[in-house]
Amino acid sequence: MRDLDMSKEFERSPRGEHIKGIFKDKDKRKDEAINIPSKLLHQIVAKLGINNIEHWNTLVDHFNRSPLSKSSKSPKDISQERSNFNRQVWNFRTTWANFWKALQILLPVHIEIEVKLGWRNGLWTIDRFASHNRLSKLEGSDKLDPARGLTRDMLTEEEKALTDEKAKSKK
Repeated sequence: MRDLDMSKEFERSPRGEHIKGIFKDKDKRKDEAINIPSKLLHQIVAKLGINNIEHWNTLVDHFNRSPLSKSSKSPKDISQERSNFNRQVWNFRTTWANFWKALQILLPVHIEIEVKLGWRNGLWTIDRFASHNRLSKLEGSDKLDPARGLTRDMLTEEEKALTDEKAKSKK
């Protein structure tokens, strides 16, 4: 029971109200995000339609209870980890490490990141990273999948083309 009490205390705090406000906002206040990882995370969460802090906290708790988390598995420690992580990730200036953890928490099966850099000499470089998300394979993850409500008509044309390309390559 203490786990729930600590969560409610955090949500009533000014910081908790700030985070709840992000989830209630349609665009997840992405224009207020200061750095790249924060902007990307706000956009992804907006696209997935995660509209309340309880849904997000359920996903974070799933991660904290998993073998992938380094935290202790007691309810008190899980609640404290969740509160600390929420403060770090939703402060409009998150780190790349917290961004990566948040991506895993969102339970995609596959994560692919591409960085395009333009240089003073006019040349461009492209670097890619791809990884399977081990958390998405753990028991219970399929029931928590935040993308279940995501439909094809919600995707941009570029995202539809990528979806089609990935589906063809699986065949």
